[in-house]
Amino acid sequence: MAHNIVTDGALRDRMLIEGDKGWHGLGEDRKSISAKDVREAFPWDWQMDDLLLPNGNKVDGFKAVTSEGNAVGVVGDSYTMIGIDDVVSLAEDIILQHGTGRIVSAGTLHGRQDFFLDLELGKEFRNGDDVNKPYIGLSNNAVGSRHFIGGAHMHRIVCANTLNLMIGEAKTSPRCLKVRHTKSAFNRLSEAKRILGIACAAFDKADAEMQAMIAKSLTDAEVEAYYNTIMPVQAVPGLSAGENAEQYEAKVEKIERANRKTERVRDVWWDTLNTERQILKSASPNLWLAMNSVTKWAQHDRSVRGESDDPMMRLWSNRFSDGFDRTNEAHDIAVAMLK
Repeated sequence: MAHNIVTDGALRDRMLIEGDKGWHGLGEDRKSISAKDVREAFPWDWQMDDLLLPNGNKVDGFKAVTSEGNAVGVVGDSYTMIGIDDVVSLAEDIILQHGTGRIVSAGTLHGRQDFFLDLELGKEFRNGDDVNKPYIGLSNNAVGSRHFIGGAHMHRIVCANTLNLMIGEAKTSPRCLKVRHTKSAFNRLSEAKRILGIACAAFDKADAEMQAMIAKSLTDAEVEAYYNTIMPVQAVPGLSAGENAEQYEAKVEKIERANRKTERVRDVWWDTLNTERQILKSASPNLWLAMNSVTKWAQHDRSVRGESDDPMMRLWSNRFSDGFDRTNEAHDIAVAMLK
């Protein structure tokens, strides 16, 4: 099951979702979700009990993680449990009590091994009809499979797949919080208030950056210069010493073939820029449109090796590989043009 929501038995999962039941139809549709709602929906918490053999003997060095007396998993006896109430309290401290966001989903997965809480911030990145809404996700695993993780991301959590997407997005941020389940865990959770507070402030910085790019008009020549910095057309070299005519022609053909590909890609960028410019009724090209023409190609249109066999390859590239690198290069060059 892609959602990894256990629906029956003593360890059945539960999920609260604002406004719908999720794509899987297994969530509880709530008009709104408060911290009190989450605490009432999940009144239990994980316990660490002695791990016993069938004959009643205790296993030294290990503890059984239980929920309402039912076994969830096994951890080492030095493991420090971060509870559901700890996660809710953190959300209250960094977001809810300041009125800067709200809970949009909360729930357990994998038979109560995972708990997540997702908060939508009261911010929008808007350019015409193009709107992005940022989230802060908090996720805890009770059986030592991974750290407690918190960080910024762009897709609401409603299942195991979207939880994994949040974790992947958050891990790429320098403001991601990862807390190991050790004795220092609660000191790190205190530090989380500062780290995730900086992440929220980063959204304000990003919004200001976007508006500055929109305000920076470009001539066609400046757009070409920006594109050329990202994907330059190579100059045809002269004949090298000791190189015969056949070798030189092969070298030139290779460069010209690469340049034809570059020109095709840059034509796609121009088409995207002009289309978005018409939609947004922009009088002239601007830096935001130029950057997005490149990032759209990098994330959605560019050929990704292996994608025909595995659609997840594009997502992997965009999060962790070549698509991520190209997107960041386009962004960094655009930011430098603001100075």
